[in-house]
Amino acid sequence: MEISKIRNALRNIDWSKICNCWSVEVRKNQYSQYQKITLNPYQECSDNNPLYKHKDWLKYLYYSEDFQMTDEKLAKLCNITKDAVYYWRKKIHDLKGKDEWGEGRWIDNRSKRIYIRVPKDYNHPQLTLEKGRKRLYRPEHTYLMEKFLSDRPELEISHKYLIDGKYLKKQCEVHHINFNPQDNRIENLWVYENKNSHAKGEKSIRKVFSILIKSNCIVFIKGKYYFNQNLDINCVSRPEIINLERNQSKNNPINNMCLNEIQEAIKTINWNNISRNWKVIKHYNQFKEEIINLNPYKNCSDENPLYMHKE
Repeated sequence: MEISKIRNALRNIDWSKICNCWSVEVRKNQYSQYQKITLNPYQECSDNNPLYKHKDWLKYLYYSEDFQMTDEKLAKLCNITKDAVYYWRKKIHDLKGKDEWGEGRWIDNRSKRIYIRVPKDYNHPQLTLEKGRKRLYRPEHTYLMEKFLSDRPELEISHKYLIDGKYLKKQCEVHHINFNPQDNRIENLWVYENKNSHAKGEKSIRKVFSILIKSNCIVFIKGKYYFNQNLDINCVSRPEIINLERNQSKNNPINNMCLNEIQEAIKTINWNNISRNWKVIKHYNQFKEEIINLNPYKNCSDENPLYMHKE
């Protein structure tokens, strides 16, 4: 229903049968005192007639099948933000909205993530239905990752993170690489084993920002961070990385020997006495892996990554 039609329909409702008291306490800002005002449900919602602050008015709009009300619709109806709608509906009056109960696919107001209603035969052993719901809802990115891994049982990550080869373990978390919570392309998703490893992964971005700030690619002006548009982002000096490499070189005794001499000395070792198995699993990314045979008598390289072999 269009907003104009909703406004007309609201004027024809007998609000006296819905509620006898239309007074609410409001204040202009956080420093002023509360004042009791009387609302008029037969007039349009406005700053002087903030009907969205009245619980029964909100409850009628959200639970009536005639209006199919959502936070986005109510924000337009009352000319306020969705955050303000969510605050009064959820935080103050504890009312569930249509977009929270779900209609197949919806966006969560707080996290901005997409949720979907899973098929009826979806039977995750670690999940139970919330009270009042007849169907289970899951974050879309989590569900898509489950489907992706379940279709690839040969992957090590599928064995590690899936239950019964179908369902992602409850403690696992799926991360949006580009931090866009609605970009659920599989190449934008990464699976973490638990909340702790997810937090560590996200924390690593602080090191990246630290280098960009020290390199003057990001500047701090009047309480906010900005890209320095006078710099070429590709010409980033990396003081922390450079210093780390220098320190490693100073403390590494292998530098006392010529690199060529080390490579020749390694080839003279009888590696058959050290290990009989020179196969390793090379991981190209979280979803692609390959078994390759190493040759310890040849130099280490991308094609012969000896550093992956424990022995």
